[in-house]
Amino acid sequence: MKIIDFDIAEYCDVINQEAHTPSTSTELATTSEIESSDSSMDFYKSKALLCELCGFFKGYQCKPEVCSNVVLSEKNLAVNEHGYAAQKFLHKTTKKQLTRKRNCNKSEWKSIKRRTLRQSGQAYVSASCISRLAKKVKICKRDHTTCRYECFSKFSDEERHEIYEEHWSLTEDQK
Repeated sequence: MKIIDFDIAEYCDVINQEAHTPSTSTELATTSEIESSDSSMDFYKSKALLCELCGFFKGYQCKPEVCSNVVLSEKNLAVNEHGYAAQKFLHKTTKKQLTRKRNCNKSEWKSIKRRTLRQSGQAYVSASCISRLAKKVKICKRDHTTCRYECFSKFSDEERHEIYEEHWSLTEDQK
């Protein structure tokens, strides 16, 4: 016979099942048996009156399907890197596995992805489902001799392209 350590949730589920009934009258522990033992710890260590499947007293056995579920869940529990056992809880009515809520990962949101693409000058689809083209280096449409900033004399086309790439590689906060 073996004793299985129960989680509190599993223990409560077993207790909430239908009334546990002894299979025979000889399996019930009497007060004389308990009092005759040297100490209560010796009585519990003897395990003579414990169910092999669930670890409860034989007078309070659970239904076989409850015991088998408990044993299976104990075998499937794995210890994670923190030393805690991974617990599997099922919803009472739907029998689906209960999990914790996911952590908020804002980098996977559509609006955030769209914003980062727009800010980096790449092609993206807007919120109103309009596809926007990637930003390109614009060709100067003015006559370079009449430009008041005289950019043509200060920057070559390659330098303009490098400045453009550096600018669109910055985020909105850095611009």
